[in-house]
Amino acid sequence: MAPLSIERGITVEFCDACGTVWCDAREIERLVGAAAHVEPDAATEVETRGAQCPLCPNERLVHAHVRGASRPLLTCLACGGVLLDRGALAATRHELDAHIHAAARPWPTPVPLPDPPDATGPDDPHPLAAERFPFDDPLIQLYALPAAFGLALLATFAGSPTPTWIFADLPSMVLHELGHAVTAWIAGRFAVPIPFLTVIRDGRSATATVVVLGLACGAVFAGYRSRRPALIAFGALLALLHMGAFALSEPQVREWFLFGGCAGHILFSTLLVVAFYVPLPDWLRWDFWRFGALLFGATALLYAAKIWFPAVRDASLVPMGSAVGDKKDGDMSILVARFGWTAERLASVYAQLTLAGILLVACVYAGVLVRARLARARTSPR
Repeated sequence: MAPLSIERGITVEFCDACGTVWCDAREIERLVGAAAHVEPDAATEVETRGAQCPLCPNERLVHAHVRGASRPLLTCLACGGVLLDRGALAATRHELDAHIHAAARPWPTPVPLPDPPDATGPDDPHPLAAERFPFDDPLIQLYALPAAFGLALLATFAGSPTPTWIFADLPSMVLHELGHAVTAWIAGRFAVPIPFLTVIRDGRSATATVVVLGLACGAVFAGYRSRRPALIAFGALLALLHMGAFALSEPQVREWFLFGGCAGHILFSTLLVVAFYVPLPDWLRWDFWRFGALLFGATALLYAAKIWFPAVRDASLVPMGSAVGDKKDGDMSILVARFGWTAERLASVYAQLTLAGILLVACVYAGVLVRARLARARTSPR
């Protein structure tokens, strides 16, 4: 299980494979209400393998339920922790709310109780916690990606050039220049991405080296603290790439800098789409911004496919020009004229990268479909 930050600054343990959530006694009271009481059932201890309390190694979980709700759950009699399957938390809260409203009476109480303190007051570390979007909502997980790619298709292949430039060319240009800059930073060069152009300074930059290695070490440390192997792998890979760049000559750095524009466009658009299904720190408000990032990435990825797939069949479609300056100053033109690339080879390499990105997105979405099917099978009545 991995820690997952949810509403009002509450962090629970969440298993991405099976969708179960582990809450300690205090967390379950904050989630379903201070008056809620977890009552063990008269059933015997669970006999399935691994049904031990994560905090109490000698204690086994027993069947229980929240008073006033019928949804079954598992609890530890020693520490009071609760294990809920996927959807159990939302179902329990909904049932308790319905029970409270059904028990309400229209006549006023003789002595009104004082209002409870505002849970989103200045002492709350997340004042907008109640406004968070549910990250693992099944409908959002299933339909957001197809909807984003549907809109991206309209934007990329629109008949009018103006919508295509705004919704397809512009996102692709941003990721293209970011690809140039990131390639330069990894190589230890100082670079600044600006619209239609990335300025790079020749020679190794001590500032770039410190920043890249600091980011790599920070990613490894954060991954170790949060038990996220992906962060550790990212930090280690970043450090290895940066150290390996010391062996590159200045012309080789310039070649990779030029190649990294379109490669970064493809890579970053793929990562934006895949990151839709990755929970990031709560302060980033990724529950909201991930929708825009998904549409941004899907549009840029389809735009790359629109450019490079036809260019494999017809090398004359490889974009040799430049948005700024003479046509011979374009990335593809310099790679062909100075570094021995051919238009056919460029089209083939970039098309293969685009296809790899699309296949990665398809594999991630297939995993989402499988998890949704398994969750439906667990919750459906037999």
